[in-house]
Amino acid sequence: MYSEDCAFLIAKFMLQINEKITTTGICFGQQFILHRGLKKFGIRGNDAASKELKQLLDRKCFTLRNISEITPSERRKARDALILLTEKKDGTIKGQMVYNGKGTCEWVSKDEPASPTAYVESIMITVVIDAKDWDVMTGDVPNAYTSKHA
Repeated sequence: MYSEDCAFLIAKFMLQINEKITTTGICFGQQFILHRGLKKFGIRGNDAASKELKQLLDRKCFTLRNISEITPSERRKARDALILLTEKKDGTIKGQMVYNGKGTCEWVSKDEPASPTAYVESIMITVVIDAKDWDVMTGDVPNAYTSKHA
């Protein structure tokens, strides 16, 4: 249970976040598909894309197979991956490989796949609440959403 002062502070913080988003708009980093990103960022974009691919290969996220060994059923299930490039706040270029979900997958129901994303406001409110009684620490898990498929 929070004191009246603490509850007031949390509510004020929530209102400030809402006001900033309302007045300045939500700010997202612009992502570029590989072709456009390479035109915009040049060698830095190429380096970022190469780094992303190397990272995925080093972590054995993919098993390389000769196309002649793939069955017709496997070919129908194959989907494209996209490499997106974006410039981070510090000026570095970040590459990110993502699944191209544009194609329809008959073997996955429309209710099954999900990519939930937390609202910034929710994260900030949680941080404020957590910071009251706990030490708060952040971390990064490289390639958090990758997994090896046989």
